[in-house]
Amino acid sequence: MKMIFGTFIALVILYSAFIHYAPRPAVAAMQSQWEDNRFKLEQYQRLAVVPRVVVVGSSLSDRLMFEGDGGCVYNMALAGESALTGMGELVGSKNLPKMVLVEINVPQKQVNQDLIDHSRSWIANLSPIFYTENIPINRMYSYLSSLRKHDDSHDVVSEAAFKSALAMQIKEFASNIPEPEFEREISSYKSMVSQLESKGVKVALFDIPIQPVLEDSKLADQIRGRFRKAFPTNKLISYRALSKGVSIRTHDGIHMYSDSAKEVVDNLKQYYQWVCMR
Repeated sequence: MKMIFGTFIALVILYSAFIHYAPRPAVAAMQSQWEDNRFKLEQYQRLAVVPRVVVVGSSLSDRLMFEGDGGCVYNMALAGESALTGMGELVGSKNLPKMVLVEINVPQKQVNQDLIDHSRSWIANLSPIFYTENIPINRMYSYLSSLRKHDDSHDVVSEAAFKSALAMQIKEFASNIPEPEFEREISSYKSMVSQLESKGVKVALFDIPIQPVLEDSKLADQIRGRFRKAFPTNKLISYRALSKGVSIRTHDGIHMYSDSAKEVVDNLKQYYQWVCMR
């Protein structure tokens, strides 16, 4: 038993030294969506300098790359979640930004408190060897991903796959969210926004562009209408403003290609850049 414990301690010490002295991978790549989301939350908690702007949202906003801003913006959009989970992280955090940009496109999910709690667990803060990105298999995967050159052409889906996915989205966007369910979600958004604003954080909402054929659907109209009604004093940045001069191309009707996402970020900058310059 003592030998097993001694071996374990020796391995921990060796891996800790490796983490400390080995070159960091150029890319942090996780093995699952859960780990990728947890990594984002953990990383935010460890930032030495608090970003002035934080983006919260779903996988739609996860595509937005904020580069060349000197670390002013942190993208906390989480795949498979809604903006509520990102806001839940911020409400309980010491690291409060000056401004939060809240994506409204996917309001159908409540706060994932389990994800937040896991990212704040005592073991995650005990030592760097327990950070999600330093789990051995994730560290190895990150090194392998860093060696590969990213080619956006690999992300292109076939026309047949796109049409099939878009047809599914058209069907889904033809129906409204049941009103009792939506009212419960809107109440959660109101609570989160109120808590952030009480801490001096400015909150603006944004409607990320999706495939044009979906923009005038029943679901998209319902979501925009309910958020406008619920937040009459908060700025709602429309999809029209964000898609101005942009050819919106998506993989499946809702998730943009990187070139479209980059141009959307260029349009979004005018709404938060003043915060970065203060």
